[in-house]
Amino acid sequence: PMTVTGWSYITASVQMCIVGMLINTSPGGVEFVCPPEDDQDDGPSCSAWDVPMSAVLPLAYWVAFNSIGAYLLMTWANCYADPSSVLGYTALQPLTSSTLTVVIVETGLYDLDEPGYNMIGGLLIGLGLYMLVLDLKEAQAKKHTSTDGALSALVAGALEHGSNNGNARQGLLEDAA
Repeated sequence: PMTVTGWSYITASVQMCIVGMLINTSPGGVEFVCPPEDDQDDGPSCSAWDVPMSAVLPLAYWVAFNSIGAYLLMTWANCYADPSSVLGYTALQPLTSSTLTVVIVETGLYDLDEPGYNMIGGLLIGLGLYMLVLDLKEAQAKKHTSTDGALSALVAGALEHGSNNGNARQGLLEDAA
């Protein structure tokens, strides 16, 4: 899983570099990212690669926590958890960011608009995660049952073998080996 994850991140990084270069070197791309202000037709409202000073801190936060931190945590989780579970919980990111946006808007500190009907998608994300958790519990129960059955068969066979030889402990050790 680590090799696949590593190659996925490398491929995504290369693709993002290509797209960034294409967008910022074509006038139509820059105008798409920075549309003209107030219906003026005098070109884009910002220049390519220009980052306003007011955006440096939020951009640093985004890069450090939402990119590097999130990908490191996902890589770590892929090592220790079922990959389908990790993938299922990545759907929480848009739901969490939308919920935090609502909280920030309600504080009134920033002039932001609340998310619209796209928050309804949060219900579908929650439903999907609920179904994933139920499926994981069911798979775990089946695994536990099959493990118990195999262990019971091993113990029964050992006891039978041990009773034939007069030593049940010896039978267990022989069957386990």
